[in-house]
Amino acid sequence: PSRKDGIDARTENQLRVYGCELIQEAGILLRMHQTAMATGQIIFHRFYYRISMAKCDVRAVAKAALMLASKVEEEPRKAQDILNVFHASAMHRRGQRIEPQQVGTARYFELKKELFDAESAILRELGFIVHAEHAHKFVLYYIHVLFQSCDFPSSL
Repeated sequence: PSRKDGIDARTENQLRVYGCELIQEAGILLRMHQTAMATGQIIFHRFYYRISMAKCDVRAVAKAALMLASKVEEEPRKAQDILNVFHASAMHRRGQRIEPQQVGTARYFELKKELFDAESAILRELGFIVHAEHAHKFVLYYIHVLFQSCDFPSSL
């Protein structure tokens, strides 16, 4: 869909990588499991396979995808925490001194509304199907089956 709106393949790829980096970085700062971060990235990509990148801000969708993933993977995080982490990350990227987001300000409520609007847009567009099956579960199972006779630790 992004091609129809004039976004070339290289730019789209860069925006996808940027969105995934934002999700990964924020997930690490929020001390989330890798599975939740991967789910957020899957939701992010699924959304942009259906909607043009020209129509929705990548940063807003990344925030919302991570928030949805935290709920799906049963590691819920508060909207305030997600907003604060993305805010700190943006300030760090710009080389600015990191200051906490001021709760209760007009800007904070604007960002919070943007987060919930993006979350609603993702849910609507994906038909509320946000579950992700991760390949690593299958890979670990097959490794365990294939190497059953070997003396590997049972933690695989």
